[in-house]
Formats: sequence, structure tokens, C-alpha cells
Amino acid sequence: MGITANIQSRIQRWFSGDKAAKVDELKRGHDLENRNFNQFSGVSGYAELSHTLQLEDSLMQRMADYEEMDDYPEIGSALDIYADDGTIPDAHHNKSIWPTAEDKVVRVILDDLIEKRLRMEEDVYALTRTIAKYGNAYGEILADDEGVVGLNFLPPPTMRRIETKKGVLLGFMQDLTGNFSVNAQDFLMMLRNEKEAPAGTIVFHPWELVHWRLQGKDPQGVYGHSILDTARWIWRRLVMAEDSALVYKLTRAPARFAFYVEVGDLPPAQAVAYVNQVKAQYKKKKLFQQNNGKLDFKYNPLSPDEDFWIPTRAGQDSTRIDVVSGPDYQAVEDLEYFRGKLFSALKVPRSYLGFNDGESKASLAQEDARFARTVMRIQREVRNGLKHVCRMHLAALNIDPDQIKFDLKMSQPSSIFEMAQIEMLNARADAAERLNEYFPKEWVLENVFEFSKDDALYVRNAKESQDQEKMISDARTQQRIADEFPDADIEERQVEREGPEGGEEEQETEFRVGQSEARITKKINAMSRRLDALVEKNKDLMDKSSTAVQRLDEIAPMIKEARRDIRLARNRKTG
Repeated sequence: MGITANIQSRIQRWFSGDKAAKVDELKRGHDLENRNFNQFSGVSGYAELSHTLQLEDSLMQRMADYEEMDDYPEIGSALDIYADDGTIPDAHHNKSIWPTAEDKVVRVILDDLIEKRLRMEEDVYALTRTIAKYGNAYGEILADDEGVVGLNFLPPPTMRRIETKKGVLLGFMQDLTGNFSVNAQDFLMMLRNEKEAPAGTIVFHPWELVHWRLQGKDPQGVYGHSILDTARWIWRRLVMAEDSALVYKLTRAPARFAFYVEVGDLPPAQAVAYVNQVKAQYKKKKLFQQNNGKLDFKYNPLSPDEDFWIPTRAGQDSTRIDVVSGPDYQAVEDLEYFRGKLFSALKVPRSYLGFNDGESKASLAQEDARFARTVMRIQREVRNGLKHVCRMHLAALNIDPDQIKFDLKMSQPSSIFEMAQIEMLNARADAAERLNEYFPKEWVLENVFEFSKDDALYVRNAKESQDQEKMISDARTQQRIADEFPDADIEERQVEREGPEGGEEEQETEFRVGQSEARITKKINAMSRRLDALVEKNKDLMDKSSTAVQRLDEIAPMIKEARRDIRLARNRKTG
């Protein structure tokens, strides 16, 4: 078995207590149509058509069609494109899939599981392609005392998912013979080792396998639906149309010749006999030469088989055939019609497969975004199955998976889709900036950015806290400057103590001028003291750097001129 016996109790205890298992116990209704183990849901409806065009809904027939469709060039290339775009390595992590978790220890454990134990960087491409092709993928979980050590991928056509009529998962069964004749009761007896499984049949507990299924038509379907499922109908007709065009091309391609034989006044019966006699003389004959043992072509005119021989009278044509060469069959409108429907079913842009058709960049960008959404749906299923394996790994290590917050990430399949999201966020930010003048910030966050009330309140409080921290940092910076340059602060306080003199308007004006002068003086004095300090501490450096000395000489007259202007202003005020 894939899971050793000494850790089955841990995994089974967590699996039985899972929320999904508790939901299954509460189910009362059931869907008989969706619980058919060997078939998809739905009715064929094509019994009156030929067997070639008939679509069978059995799971095995669908699997056979998917295998045959994979050999078709356009469909095989489409599956490759799905797998390529779904497994693009991220530029930052240089990985196709990577774990994230709040707990650093859990992140290290899961990173070791994904990268080293499962080696998903090597298998994620094949896994993604299998899910896109079949809509289902199965992996046997291999675990021991150290947790999950690997995955054994099983062929989807050999696997079946066994559920009750209410949709409760009983387990999985692999039948290499393809019969799948075991019912649910016999299956449970095989799980309890009360009955021996038939030859070629293997049964698995629910926790021993991970089932990737791409949900589509049925929200509670037993099996997933392939990306190719909607293309089966049109694929059969396209193949038949191409084959018929090829057969017509091959059968009508040989050139044919019309021979007109003059029969004179012979009666009709004798005229036909005469034409056949001439025809026999000109037919290619193979003769065996006894002397050398080789074939000899006695007559070899330029006339292939099935030529036309027509009698004429007096040089007049009673019947004439003007077609000498075979028709060049170039009518491919039907093929283009069916091929267009095939591309619509595959959801892959035609330009990706070499069919440009003069599409503009704008339309291609829109198709790329729609295709990216389909790829992201496959990526979501890949991550869901691997997260199930991660939970099994944590449970095997005696860590409760329900108490751990973690996730698996994959890179965006299209930069255009990501740019569209960024443009939408920019538009919302511009709208929020204009609405801030008329509405409170909480209302803007709730209605423009669709935040909840709690999130909007948290953002507002965090913003206010950030502003307060900035104000405190600025105040500390000013205090540190004042401590380093106390003289400038004393002059400013002295000006404030002197206060304005004269009339009220003059006093207010002079007071403002005094404050401006004090601030200017403070800045000039601080600049001067910094220059003096630099001169004192770095005399050797100034001697070597003529450029710095020149700059100081240029600033010194400006400082003197500013001080003289301040003195004159004070004299005018006191005078």
C-alpha cells in the first residue's frame, strides 16, 4: 500500500473529521443520473445517425476519443499550449508552483514537499496537460513516518471513483481489464478485506489517492470534464470532411484523354467494334520475353486507363468531352467552417496555432485574456489537488492542517490579463481621489474599493497611525537639529519675545516680517556653522579639493550680504 500502516491512523483521524466528510453525513437527497460510475451525465440523442458520428456518453468511450483527438495536430498543439501557459516559471521565484504560509516553519516544510519530495517542477507540465486532456488525473499518495514522500500517477482510463447515491466518497478502484463490474457493496467488503478483489483490480481508501477533476457541466459530477469534451462533436465531422476532400482529390486528380476515331459510314454496331479494336491496339500491353526473362511494353502511348474513346463521322463530333485533366478541387469553405467551430470549442486563439486571419492586436489581446481565464481554471484545479496532498503531509506529521493557513501559488498565464487588473485598480484610485472631496474616506473605501466596514476602519486607523508616526519623526528631526545648532533657536526665541511694536496693522506686518527674518537668519546661521565645522574638521581635505574651497568662497559673500540686509531691516524697524 502507498501509505504505511503506522501513520494510517493519523491520516484517517484527520480525514474523517474533515468538514467535507461532515457535510456528506448531512445529505438526504441523491442524484441517480450523476452517480452512474461508468458514465457521464447526459443523454446521447444521436441513435439515428451512423456509428461514426454517434457520440457515446460512456466514460471509457470519452477516454478513447480523447486519446484519438490528441493525435490530431491542432488539438495536440492546443493541449501543449494549455500546459505551457499554465506552467510558466515565475520571474521572482523561478518556479512554476510554490507554497506560501504565515508560519515560516510550515512554509519550509511545504517547500520541501513540493520541490524535493514530489518534484513538481518536473511533473507539473504533464499533470496540467493530463487534466486538460482527460478532465481527471489520479495520484497515489506515498507516505511513511516522514510524511508524504512521493506521488504515483495512475492512468485515468483505468481509474474509477466509487460514491454512494448521495455522493459520499467510498474510495477509488483501478481495473486494468476495463470491466468495472464491482458494485458499492462489494467494494466496501474489499476495503475491509472481507472479499478478495478480482484479478487486475486494486481498491484504494479515500485518503490514499488524490483526484484532480476539472469541474464543468455538472457542479456535483463524479468526474471532471475535459477541455476537449465540447470539441468531440465537431472533431468527428471535421475529420470526415477532410478525408472526403482528400479522397476526391486523389480519385479525380489523374489526367484523362479523349480520343476521337473516324468511323466513316459504318453502322453504329460496327462503329463501336471498330473503336474498341483501335483502343485495344493502343492499350499498354505487358509481354514476357522468353529470351531474356524481362517484361516488354509493346505499345506505350501516352494514354492512362479509363480514357475516353468517341467515334466521329465526317469529321464532326457527335459527343465531345473537353475535360482533359482532372479537376483541381480547392473548395475548402466547409473545412474552414468546421475548423473555426473546432477552435471555438478548444478556446485557443487561432493565431496561437498559426492561423492569423488578419487579426488586429486589440482582438488578439481580448482573446488572450479569455484564454488566460481558462488556463487559470486548470491551474486552480492543479493547486486544489496539491493542497490536498499538503494537508495529508501535515496530518502525517501530526500537524493539524485546519489550524494552518497556507496556499499554493502559480504564475499568471498572461501579462495582458494582469495589466487589465492593474488598469482597473488605477481607474478606481483616480475615482477615489476625486470622491474624497465630497465623501468620507470610509465611504470611498467601501463603495469604490469594495472594502468591508471593518477593513475600511482598519485602513483609516492605519493611515492615521502612519501620519502620526511621520509627524513624530519630523519633530524628532527638528529637535535633533535644534540640539546641534542651539544659537539659531535662541535668536528665534528672542525675536518672538520682543514682539511687534507700533500700530496693530504695522505691528502684525512687522511681526510677520520678523518671523520671516528669524527663519532666514536661522537657516543662514545653521548653514554658516555647518560650513565652519566642515572647514575646521576637514582642513586637509579642503586643501586637496580646490572645488570645495571655491564653492565656500562663493557662498560666503551671499551669507554676508544676507546678514547685512537683516541688520538694515532691524535698524529700520527700531528707528
